[in-house]
Amino acid sequence: MAGDPTAVVRAAQRGCDEFVAIVAAAVGEGSAQRYSAILLTGAHGAAGLEASGLLTTDKWDTSAEELIDALLATVPYAASPDCS
Repeated sequence: MAGDPTAVVRAAQRGCDEFVAIVAAAVGEGSAQRYSAILLTGAHGAAGLEASGLLTTDKWDTSAEELIDALLATVPYAASPDCS
């Protein structure tokens, strides 16, 4: 697979499809792609900031894990039908 770029793309797409399916179970099919993108970009950004050491400064004093936990906590509220 490492020498076949199309195989890598197919594997990545399967992973994305599985992630969207997991998110859909929590937020519904209609919101799954949007929330999947929010969660993926949030996790990616948090991991990058943590890897750079920025999150451990006095300004932020947090971790990627704490940020992702906070992000996940917003999903059910944001997806609830009575949230405007």
